[in-house]
Amino acid sequence: MTLEISTSSTGYARQAITNVMSAADASAGTSQNTAAITFGPASADWGTITHVAVMDAATGGNALLTGAVGSARTIQSGDSFQIAAGSLTLIFA
Repeated sequence: MTLEISTSSTGYARQAITNVMSAADASAGTSQNTAAITFGPASADWGTITHVAVMDAATGGNALLTGAVGSARTIQSGDSFQIAAGSLTLIFA
């Protein structure tokens, strides 16, 4: 089971993606981020990031889409986790 990073004194918060996603390509059924999405900096160790999720609320809510990251990354205090522009592709099937 994959758990979300705690928001209690860790520097982690969900990031809104509405303004950084391209319009959906109807023929391909995809949308990509047009700008970097940055989480952090961490104020405590977050552990190893292996997956990301698109949620329908700033807190609580439901996971709409989930997927593994290309390369797992360990985030320690002072680090940030960033999804580079063009690196997040949402596929609508």
